[in-house]
Amino acid sequence: MDSNDQAVTDNYERLDPRAVAKVAGGGYAETREIFRAMHEAAIAMSPTVSGTMTTIYIKYVDPEVSPQPFAVLWIKKSTEMIMAFSHPDDYSAVGLLQAERPYKYADLNTLLTVSAGHKVPDQLGEWMRDAYQHRAATA
Repeated sequence: MDSNDQAVTDNYERLDPRAVAKVAGGGYAETREIFRAMHEAAIAMSPTVSGTMTTIYIKYVDPEVSPQPFAVLWIKKSTEMIMAFSHPDDYSAVGLLQAERPYKYADLNTLLTVSAGHKVPDQLGEWMRDAYQHRAATA
């Protein structure tokens, strides 16, 4: 691990070490800032939110609100980050897609895909807050 990779691993608060190790690899260099923005938006919802890694995605949960995730971040491909949100069924916003297989997760119905070389939408914080509040209201 070079010094740039070490700097990456030092900045991930409340994130499963397996996820940190995965995105610290050289293959994720082009999407690392996208990943960081998505992770930071999720943990900004509450001091008790954390990200737990499974095989190919990270579940963002606030155990004080619900055991179910309000957002899931797929990191299977190093060329794109895909975030699914727990929004009301009728929620829509320019920039979000309806969740479909293989990115369908229980009660997470909208998706944001950001590919390498693209910018994270300014609305990410708003979408994350709406998902967090929806999960809290339906817990």
